[in-house]
Amino acid sequence: MSAPPTQRARAAGPALTPGTVVGGRFAIEGQEYADHLGIVLRSKDTKTEKPIALRLLAPGLVDAAGMKVLRAECRTAASLSHQNIVTTYGVGTARGRAFVATAWVEGRPLTDVIAARSPSPNRRPATAPFAPRRFGSPTTGAYR
Repeated sequence: MSAPPTQRARAAGPALTPGTVVGGRFAIEGQEYADHLGIVLRSKDTKTEKPIALRLLAPGLVDAAGMKVLRAECRTAASLSHQNIVTTYGVGTARGRAFVATAWVEGRPLTDVIAARSPSPNRRPATAPFAPRRFGSPTTGAYR
């Protein structure tokens, strides 16, 4: 039996150590956490000095076709400016794994916020983390 995705992400380790530069501009400062999608690394954009969240996706989460879609989605996200959309700075591969670089947002992971909420009789409990089968957005029709 295979390990759950969160354990696989943790078992894979950060693979990128502090000081490593990814994508020619994102300097890794350290690992923040691992979840079912992969590992989030605190980084700094060496061009702008802005703090960056670099999500190193779990091994096998994105194949070559998925990488094309991910690049297109990140290009679309990077062209948008809205208070509810995190700024996207880059997408690529590092040591054979896909990554997405976005603006760093201070706070707690959503899973922690949900876990801390008191149960409500009108709310269905979350029993397992959501893991998308593919990347997409309403603009590309991938969620239809």
